[in-house]
Amino acid sequence: MVLGFSGLVSAQQVLFEDFKGLMTSVEQFWTAAYKSVPGNADIPLYRNIEGEYEIVNGKLKMTGARFTIGTDRTTETTKDDTEAGGYLDLTKPYRITIKFLEIGGDTNKKLSVMIDNNTETGAASMHGNPGCRPYNVRLSELPEEKIILIDVNPAVGTKNSFLQIRIEDGTGWIILDSIAIEYI
Repeated sequence: MVLGFSGLVSAQQVLFEDFKGLMTSVEQFWTAAYKSVPGNADIPLYRNIEGEYEIVNGKLKMTGARFTIGTDRTTETTKDDTEAGGYLDLTKPYRITIKFLEIGGDTNKKLSVMIDNNTETGAASMHGNPGCRPYNVRLSELPEEKIILIDVNPAVGTKNSFLQIRIEDGTGWIILDSIAIEYI
């Protein structure tokens, strides 16, 4: 077993987030008291980069926003980085599963998942573009079953990686139900 973000998780599971405990305060989401990175209880697991967030029925709504998972890095990533600066081991093939409840606003805006990149552009990653962005789809084209499955095989990442979830700037929004990362 691996010591997880809020207790023990299976050896196959890197992350599971269902936003339980976020009843009204989105500010709580950005604190180590809510969830911290593996091995350091003082560093929050989630970092707000920009955008608008709110809690809707205990779930996270993001509008024209982006946040990182598993890093305390405050400097922007670049293609010349040699260290990712994260706390997630993404050296084995893995699957990212994002379940969502609803989308709205400008649905021509894209939902992106980025690896070891905390900027708005895919070119600013040590893994290159499109390698660092395994998912980049317009909100209007998201799966009807509201489950996004992203298999990253071969693995893109390091022993010290992190993720970014992003909705392009503007009024496009999504309500996230859960996020999971597991080895496949």
